[in-house]
Amino acid sequence: MNQAIWHYRLSELMLKHLPYGRVTCYGQLARLAGMGHQARWVGRWVGQNSTELALPWFRVLRSGGQLPFSHDSAEGQDFIHHLQEENIVVRKNHVDWRTYAWLPNIVDEEGWLMWAEHSGFYSLKNPY
Repeated sequence: MNQAIWHYRLSELMLKHLPYGRVTCYGQLARLAGMGHQARWVGRWVGQNSTELALPWFRVLRSGGQLPFSHDSAEGQDFIHHLQEENIVVRKNHVDWRTYAWLPNIVDEEGWLMWAEHSGFYSLKNPY
């Protein structure tokens, strides 16, 4: 899959599907966009495109709900501010994944039902 398609899928996932008051991680966003294990690429992409595309960049965290910046840095404070505006509690540079994680149920173009659980990401062939 080429980068233009990934760009479109990531934009759509973040703008249309990632809900207010929920967070996801770079790896889950990569898997949902059909990019496999490209979490670092997604991290760079979010950083480079969030302002231009008005993306909710602060809803994308490191795995397990860890903020990508230290809480005492300017960037970390910006993250915390935006998350708190959505009533997301941040404690010790972490967001409680069990409480705030976005766990979507999505069927891809090949009929695969994809869903996420707290321990990872799974897909199952749609029988219909």
